[in-house]
Amino acid sequence: CMILSVSLDMLTPRITGSFIDDVIVKGNMKLFNKLIIITLCIGLGRCIFQYVKEYTFDRISSKISLNIRRDLFQYLQGLSINFFDKNNTGELMARVKDDVDRIWDGLGFVGMLIIEVIIHTSIVLFCMFNISKNDIDKFEHISKMANETMIMLNHSIEAYVEGDLNKAKEVIEHDDIVDQLFMKVKSDVIQFILDQPSEGEQAADLLMIAKYFERIGDHATNIAEWVIFSLSDSLEEVD
Repeated sequence: CMILSVSLDMLTPRITGSFIDDVIVKGNMKLFNKLIIITLCIGLGRCIFQYVKEYTFDRISSKISLNIRRDLFQYLQGLSINFFDKNNTGELMARVKDDVDRIWDGLGFVGMLIIEVIIHTSIVLFCMFNISKNDIDKFEHISKMANETMIMLNHSIEAYVEGDLNKAKEVIEHDDIVDQLFMKVKSDVIQFILDQPSEGEQAADLLMIAKYFERIGDHATNIAEWVIFSLSDSLEEVD
C-alpha cells in the first residue's frame, strides 16, 4: 500500500506536465476533463492507500508489542520470590507497560516514516538520474534543499537513537529553512516554464524532486516530534 500510495503521488507531476504541455501550450481542451478526473482519482486513491498503510503498520506493531509483553510477563513469573521482595511489583508492571507502549509507537510511527524516507529518496535519485546535470545546476536551490534535507534526516535519526531532546528541537527549527527553499524552487520552476514552455514535463520532474525533498524533511520533523513526545510525554515543547 505504501508503494502504491507513493506511485500515485508520482503521477501528480506528470499530470501537471500534461496540463502545461498539452492543454495550456497546445490548447487541447478535450484532454482537460480527462486530466481533472484522473487527478480526482489519484487523490481518492492516495487517501485510501494512506489509511490502509497506517492501519497495517499499527496492526503489525501491536502484534509485536503483544508478543513482547507476553514474553516479559512469562519471564517475570519465573523469577524468584527474593526478586519481588527487593523490587516494587506495581512499579515493575508499570515500567513494563510503558516501555512496551513506547516500542509499539516507535515501530508503528517511526518505522513507517523511515521506510517512506527510503522510498522517497530512491524516487528522487531515479528522477535526478533521468535529468541532465546541466538542467539541475540551473536550479541552485534544489541542491541547497537536498543538503538541508539530509542534515535534518541525519539529525532526526541521531536524536531518535541517542534520545537527544536538543537535537530533536534543532530538526524542527530547521524545517523552516527547507520550506523556504521549496518556495524558491517553485518560483524557479515557474520562471523555467515561462522561458521554455515546451519543457513542461521536465519542469514537472524538477518540481517532483523538490516536493520529495520537502516530504523527506517533513518525515524528519515527525521523527523529531516523536522523540520529544517520547522523552517528555508531551507535545507542548514542540510548539
